Amino acid sequence: MAHELPPLPYPYESLEPHIDTQTMQIHHGKHHQAYVTNLNTALDKHPELHDAEARAARRNAGRMPALPNLKLCRSAEESMAISLLRGGAIIIAGSGMCSGGRIVHHLKHNITQRECDVIFTGFQAVGTLGRAIVDGREHVRIHGERFKVNARIHTLGGFSAHGDQEDLLRWHAGVGGKPHTYLVHGEAAISGPMTRGLQVGVLLSALLPVISQL
Repeated sequence: MAHELPPLPYPYESLEPHIDTQTMQIHHGKHHQAYVTNLNTALDKHPELHDAEARAARRNAGRMPALPNLKLCRSAEESMAISLLRGGAIIIAGSGMCSGGRIVHHLKHNITQRECDVIFTGFQAVGTLGRAIVDGREHVRIHGERFKVNARIHTLGGFSAHGDQEDLLRWHAGVGGKPHTYLVHGEAAISGPMTRGLQVGVLLSALLPVISQL
């Protein structure tokens, strides 16, 4: 059964192209509405996590401010119903590096569309659907089916919340002592220099193991 999305009370007028995130799929059109799928409401439940600016904004607005053209899709059914829309829309969906979550469904319905742009705002690890798309794969498999990548693909760097090598070395220096350290997560091009940084800079036993070594 198709689930009809409630109409948004505030159509957004714009001459700019339109975006779905991290994917974000861009459609060109006059009226654009933004849909956020599976929004985590933890921040509303835990105001102690807000910084001063966020607390002030929340106080003034009575709630966390939202764009007038923003529609929250809290259920999976609402999120899937976005596929029924015709025209411009911004879909902001969780990724899991496109290997899980609601974004997989949206990619399935839009990755073949030449009028769509897919914008990645986070790192995509080797072996994931997101990485295959970012690396320019002509065809990808989604839910066991093969799809041609016709959408235009973009990556916005600098949005990762993870610390870089310098941050990790600083954190490790505060652990205390010189524990044996094994680097088991990360790409080889980065893990190698990180291991040497620990061995030289922190002067401890650091190892980059291979499969079955541990």
